[in-house]
Amino acid sequence: MKIAAVTPKIHLGDCEYNAGRIAEYAEKAAAEGCRLVVFPELVLTGSTCGDIPGNADFEKAAATALEKIREETAELKNLAIVFGAPFYRERTGAEDKAQKEDAGAVAKGDVPRKGKSYRSGIVLIKNGDLRYVNEGDLVEIDGKKMYFITGPANLKNKAELIEVDGISDPAGVEDKKADIILWMCNLEHHAGSLCEYFQKLKDLSKETSADVICVSSGEGESTDECVYSGLKACVCGDEIMDHSEKTGMCVFDTEDREQVHFPSYKEGNDGFLPEDEDAREHFCLDILSIQAKALAGRLDFLNMKKCIIGLSGGLDSTLALVAAVNAFDRPGIDRKGIICVTMPGFGTGSVTKNNARRLAEAFGVTLREIDIKEQTALHLRSIGQPENDGAFVSDVTFENAQARVRTMILMNIANMENSIVIGTGDMSELALGWCTYNGDHMSMYSVNSGVPKTAIAPVLRTYAKKIAQPGERGLLSEIFESIIGTPVSPELLPTDEKGEVVQKTEDSLGPYDLHDYFLYMFLKEDHTTEEIYERCAEKFKGIYDKDLILKTLNTFKKRFFTQQFKRSCLPVGTKVLEHSLSPRSGFLMASDMW
Repeated sequence: MKIAAVTPKIHLGDCEYNAGRIAEYAEKAAAEGCRLVVFPELVLTGSTCGDIPGNADFEKAAATALEKIREETAELKNLAIVFGAPFYRERTGAEDKAQKEDAGAVAKGDVPRKGKSYRSGIVLIKNGDLRYVNEGDLVEIDGKKMYFITGPANLKNKAELIEVDGISDPAGVEDKKADIILWMCNLEHHAGSLCEYFQKLKDLSKETSADVICVSSGEGESTDECVYSGLKACVCGDEIMDHSEKTGMCVFDTEDREQVHFPSYKEGNDGFLPEDEDAREHFCLDILSIQAKALAGRLDFLNMKKCIIGLSGGLDSTLALVAAVNAFDRPGIDRKGIICVTMPGFGTGSVTKNNARRLAEAFGVTLREIDIKEQTALHLRSIGQPENDGAFVSDVTFENAQARVRTMILMNIANMENSIVIGTGDMSELALGWCTYNGDHMSMYSVNSGVPKTAIAPVLRTYAKKIAQPGERGLLSEIFESIIGTPVSPELLPTDEKGEVVQKTEDSLGPYDLHDYFLYMFLKEDHTTEEIYERCAEKFKGIYDKDLILKTLNTFKKRFFTQQFKRSCLPVGTKVLEHSLSPRSGFLMASDMW
């Protein structure tokens, strides 16, 4: 049986447009000889609309779009069309009363609104007939028994399938004897996640003795918090028969048993990055792909072909530039639309300034240089910043004023160019609050907020080796190594008599190797402070002494809690790893609990 799995490029919340894409791909599937075409969960509306589906106008638009699909596909005989759409139903007076008395008294999966509720529904159209299919129903299509499921990525095996669908019979799935399980979902794409999803599909197929076809939402969904995989896969037992993550249609033939290979890689067992060199390279490529897809999606939504980056010549801004170049190169947008602004100040060193210039030239992007010393001095004098012998006192006001002047410049250039400011701060800096509130802390879209500091160097090296154009690789590798070898610094304190940078971040905070390990253990492993210290001391034995490890751990704990107020108002940015610090969908914490 030939089955088409489709991840169309949707317009989020535009039911009419999305209905047109569903009908269009249905015609393509019929032309390919398919008997079934299946789309992701909530493809009619998009799965990241938030609370908007509860709006009465939205419900009306969804109903109109459903009728449009039914009419436009009525002539496609012998083709079953299955897709996700909101399912609305009238609520009884008893349900309304129960909800007032008990907030949990709502049917499973339903989102309540006045007089009605809605949930993710499965629509089946065949020969002009439209009906909703319940999860757990067995539907026969072209002689094959189909079992439809929707839902999140934590579906691991038959036991969870039974739990999700509310099947009371412990042998529920097996008794139904489904030939094919169709999983319509919206799977987040984080580094290494596809390996995890394939394993879940294999487990489900082996548990149920059925072929499993997965189709996930992808391009067009919101990139506020993450990107979606667009995964389309067919799995039989322990074998992947076919898969694709590209936008569009993938045709599976359930009689074709030719196996395809997919590399196995995921986060390490003792740190964010995998230990194996080959797995680490795949992991880094995943990070680059996620950043590029996220930024490309945001720019596409805004209909912009320009972006603004504050390019210091340090690790973070270099990775942000790489993400932008990658995002522009994929659809063939002119790199000149990437406007890099280097803004030397009182503490800028010659090495980073030179690296910023070389990077911009190597990538062929637009570079502007704006010295901020004069306008920062004017501002500091206007607010009465103390001076000694004509030099400003180098306190926190002096440092933060420079960061905020830089942010003001970038934001205003973005307005002039009808573009957005790309945030460069990384996950490690956000965990420690090592950023200026409403300075480099702020942007219009952040590409690095999910990337730990210690992952940046491997990612840059992987880009130079695997993605950069052949003519660029040698020069980029040279520049990247210079940047990697330069001590991390915000460069806000004045340079010495020789013009050398005196401010070094790790002298103040401790090594990022340790901080990233603490962050990993804190977010993913959930160990006590004592356990983290003991494991860290063993892992870094002979590299860092125990006194430094303990001092750095105490610094991490104090700053992680006291600096939450900066994370509580972070700009939107994509999730890259399994865990994030987003105040909307990541690690949630009050900002006044230390």
